[in-house]
Amino acid sequence: MTELIAERLGNAQQDALTNKQLDRYSIRRRLGRGGMSVVYEAIDTANDSKVALKMMSHRLVNSATALHRFQLEADMIEGFDHPHIVSMYGRFAAFRTYFIAMEYCAGETLAQYIERSGPMNEASFRHAFRQLASPLCHAHDAGVIHRDLKPSNVMRLPDRTLKLMDFGLAEPIETGAISDGEVVGTPRYMAPEQRVGDAVDERADYFSLGCVAYEMITGSQLFTRSILHELIRDFRNWQPPDFARLETPLTAETASMLQPMLAVDPGDRRVALRAISSWSE
Repeated sequence: MTELIAERLGNAQQDALTNKQLDRYSIRRRLGRGGMSVVYEAIDTANDSKVALKMMSHRLVNSATALHRFQLEADMIEGFDHPHIVSMYGRFAAFRTYFIAMEYCAGETLAQYIERSGPMNEASFRHAFRQLASPLCHAHDAGVIHRDLKPSNVMRLPDRTLKLMDFGLAEPIETGAISDGEVVGTPRYMAPEQRVGDAVDERADYFSLGCVAYEMITGSQLFTRSILHELIRDFRNWQPPDFARLETPLTAETASMLQPMLAVDPGDRRVALRAISSWSE
């Protein structure tokens, strides 16, 4: 029965929840479907505003681990109050699963924008990148590491505002620093220690942020392979790209502030995230 419900809810051809009323939300359409959740566009009937509803996949409803992670995500984003982090409005249970109601962000992902527009010049990059550094700094100050920073987890609104989203793999810093050997995240954006299941802290997010910076500036991914075992490599001989020598010219200040992000040794990732957050346009 659970598998049947899972097929009918979030199905790519016809979604059983379209036009249904759940709690105070009227569902309009499915926005996306991943391995752990389905996201819908809905109308909050209390104020006639658009929201995004994130539903935990029915395939996971019997998994205590999945439920814990879904509720942990809600707990964390509920505690955030930042203009560049997607806001949470509430949570509820329905259809034998759980939902998170969040801010609806019209526009496109940063990944889609980069694919469409190509490399950013330095002015555009600085304007956008400070909008990533600022919410990440806010999350770290709140004791949370994201663990899955990538362009597809950032929304770009029509007014060029960026919104960091999808804290589904996030962890409290003190928990993330204790490794059980689990490897989670997106391989091509993972820090070296994250790829092999070692303990991670906020410095793993720095490496991921460096990968995003490289992609924004060059229009190309730093690591192109996606299969984890192909990306686990001996990083002792790997040299990160030199931000001062990229095809897109950067000032010495910008390059020097980005370079430490891609250090192989976490101890060398001395990143001035707060200073980047205050970059002027």
